[in-house]
Amino acid sequence: MRPGINNKLSSYITKLTGITQGQVDGDGVDFIDALGEFYKFAENGKLPTCSYGNDFEVFCENARLYNVPLINFSGGMFNIIPAFQNAKIDTSNYSSGTLYQSIGLDYKGSEHNALDDATSVALTLEALFKFNSEVNEKQQASKAA
Repeated sequence: MRPGINNKLSSYITKLTGITQGQVDGDGVDFIDALGEFYKFAENGKLPTCSYGNDFEVFCENARLYNVPLINFSGGMFNIIPAFQNAKIDTSNYSSGTLYQSIGLDYKGSEHNALDDATSVALTLEALFKFNSEVNEKQQASKAA
């Protein structure tokens, strides 16, 4: 996104994310446009949306800063960290971009890159679901025997 209030990236953010000022200036999207596109992506807010942490506070803060009403996401906005904590993952040791490491997955994404961070979370969720399915199948088989 292209910041509308503090529109110059700090060297810290550039180093952390690899995003340059030129990329933001050339390819960045205004918050209001990005929010509208995200809303459409979530089928006009009907799909549940998830974040690794409470990123929805950032939506609210930006809506306040831009003086626009926050769009209603009727599908809900959920912090999925508790799901990983229920799987006994110490989430204090992992960012969304390194979460895959918590269960020994091999992935070569770049931390703090939105797509790679989302892929890390998705791969970890997929592996946990697969593991739980296998455990459930074994339990069902042992009950049937």
